[in-house]
Amino acid sequence: MTRDYKPCRKYREELCAVLSGEFPAEDRAGLENHLEACADCQRYRDEIGSVAAVLAAGGELFREVQPGETTQARWAKEFGAAVEPAQSMATKVFRGILDWSRDMVWPGRRIWAGMAAIWIVILGLNASQRTKGETQASSHQPPPKMMRALLAREGFLPGPGRTVGESEAESSRPLSNAAQK
Repeated sequence: MTRDYKPCRKYREELCAVLSGEFPAEDRAGLENHLEACADCQRYRDEIGSVAAVLAAGGELFREVQPGETTQARWAKEFGAAVEPAQSMATKVFRGILDWSRDMVWPGRRIWAGMAAIWIVILGLNASQRTKGETQASSHQPPPKMMRALLAREGFLPGPGRTVGESEAESSRPLSNAAQK
């Protein structure tokens, strides 16, 4: 099953702007093309159109009903808060990612959750394998014979045929000119 990216949210917002009369006529071509192809948006347009018609007729039906001053002030405040100020580039990118995730991730959220669970299991197994390997490496010590041979080779212990005094005397002797070159 494949899911295509459907930018219906953007077109539905534009559709609301068209019905309110605030959408420029020159930008309607993309919206009309989308409406021809998308049955869901056509159904949405019909529903919003019927609601807009009732609201438009409501002004004529209830002329005597006028909101009070406090209601008008509250509405003005809420409308002012709803109008978005100029957004920074970071905010636009963040909102774009959120819109994409709503359109792409949310419809397949069970699939994404399954994939996330699989990755968590894989990471857990990797972490447990590392700790096992680290404990095995740290618990492995060379045998005492090997340590004595290494220390003797490096001159910390007397080797075969040498005494402790000879190895100290060799290390304290200055190097000859041939050995220094």
